[in-house]
Amino acid sequence: MERGCVLSELIGLKDLSINLKDRTLKVLGKRNKERVIPFTQSLVKLIEDYRKVRNKEIDRKNENLLVTETGQALYPMLVNRIVKKISQRL
Repeated sequence: MERGCVLSELIGLKDLSINLKDRTLKVLGKRNKERVIPFTQSLVKLIEDYRKVRNKEIDRKNENLLVTETGQALYPMLVNRIVKKISQRL
């Protein structure tokens, strides 16, 4: 059974957790259990583009992949707002 990641795993993703060559990401789940999740080739370019923009425009304060506009770690309520906003457009 294939499974994506839950909100806490998404928020906890670190830059070093992503292997673009192998197209996998390591997530830390419940009880500090590490899982490896494969992703598609089309996501590689999106991740590369995101990192370029993020590194150019934001002074990061941590090693998280996904950060706020101020460089802080993403938080659940912000993710919920983003998803809600996107779903309203669909």
